[in-house]
Amino acid sequence: MVTNSEHHRKPILLGKLKKYPSGRLSLICGEGTSYHLSAWQFDCLHAMDGFRSISEIAEDLRVPAKSVEEVVDRFMGAKSVTWLSQWNKLRWCKTCRSYCNSFGDRCPCCEGNLTYVPVSPPCDPWICLRKERDFISGLIANETGVLVPENTVIMANNGFNHGHFFWEVIVEGQVVMIIRFDGASPENWSAECSPSLSALSWDHSAVGSLDMRVQEVFRANMPHVEELVDDSLVLIEEMTCRWPSLPLVYFSGGKESMAMYQLFRDLDREANFVFAGTGLDFPEDIEFMLALQRNEAFWIGQHLHVMAGQEEHAARGFLEYGPITLTNTWCREILKYPNRDAIVTQLYPENSFVAFEGSRWYENDFRRSHPRVMLADITGYSRPHMWAFPLAPWTSLDIWTYVLANKLPVNPLYHLGFQRTTCWVCPLVNPYHVFQSRQLHPELWVKAVVGPGDAFQADPHLNPW
Repeated sequence: MVTNSEHHRKPILLGKLKKYPSGRLSLICGEGTSYHLSAWQFDCLHAMDGFRSISEIAEDLRVPAKSVEEVVDRFMGAKSVTWLSQWNKLRWCKTCRSYCNSFGDRCPCCEGNLTYVPVSPPCDPWICLRKERDFISGLIANETGVLVPENTVIMANNGFNHGHFFWEVIVEGQVVMIIRFDGASPENWSAECSPSLSALSWDHSAVGSLDMRVQEVFRANMPHVEELVDDSLVLIEEMTCRWPSLPLVYFSGGKESMAMYQLFRDLDREANFVFAGTGLDFPEDIEFMLALQRNEAFWIGQHLHVMAGQEEHAARGFLEYGPITLTNTWCREILKYPNRDAIVTQLYPENSFVAFEGSRWYENDFRRSHPRVMLADITGYSRPHMWAFPLAPWTSLDIWTYVLANKLPVNPLYHLGFQRTTCWVCPLVNPYHVFQSRQLHPELWVKAVVGPGDAFQADPHLNPW
């Protein structure tokens, strides 16, 4: 468990490190913004993962701390390098017992003092729903004997560090437990409680129901979300005014997709929303998408295009390419991207277009390195895309605040214990996702060739994203 002060000396890389065929090394901080790096600078920046302080990085690289500080000072900037304390937005108000995202020191609801909540990268906590609450509450009871009151807001932050997935559990503004997922079986999971857990006061009888407390969190976070919405709308308007064709929005049916839908509605901007299945989609996900498609009133002024994936194609992929693991994500190039490309080619046979997607910097360190706008030629697509990511600076809490404020439909998978609406076999979320998938749909795993445990036999220094 880390303290607030330790966060102020932990640098975190925001840009993208790249090696070119020529041997040159660079730091890319956005389209058109890049810096040439020496081998030493490259290694030093690579070590700035937000988990280590300057002194720890210096020790790992066997250099003086001053040398690391010089690299931090050289590249400190909005989309280059920053301090973890300036990246993490989560704050806690002890007065009204509510959370919000803010870089200020006053609660938007009661003007009480906000305190910093020291979560680790990616700094993307969400409010746990029933399945996740029961899992975490059970662990706390087993480890400490404490029964978490029903009206307690529990948040969790999903991360990956040195080959291990973990959750940080946040209660009453403090990180009270770390859950480590060493493989897909709960037998290999472990929980470490913080001393602060036993010191918490659980007398919340005057605070109200859980639903009331959750609504207070969303209310406190709304001023920050309103600023994000304005910035996102400006980006959408700027990008769409440059292309005469309808904008393309990649749509998964998850919370980010619903937020993207609402942004285009707020802007009154017509667009093509495209869902392309992989053949590895949850049945609940497909049913949700088809129900949305049948709701014609929901899509007035917009266009939803749905193409279901072929399960037979996916099954052949397992036989040809093997299991999907952290180091073998063939499903992207073989299933996801070509299926998307087939719809896009139909919609835009000749015209150029701008593609929008709901990827966020706070999801993981790979997405954190993306520019907000970029031109990319990705394997599986027949032509380069100009990509724009309006939701890049949003966190999960921001997304949920916006989705529920606008009373948007919520994919049922979230209530079944899943943090993302991705494929049922996906190892990139965390082992908890795979375990829940096995419990919900054991019949699907017959097609996966091997058991889910093999998906997490990864190099300890692997970055799964």
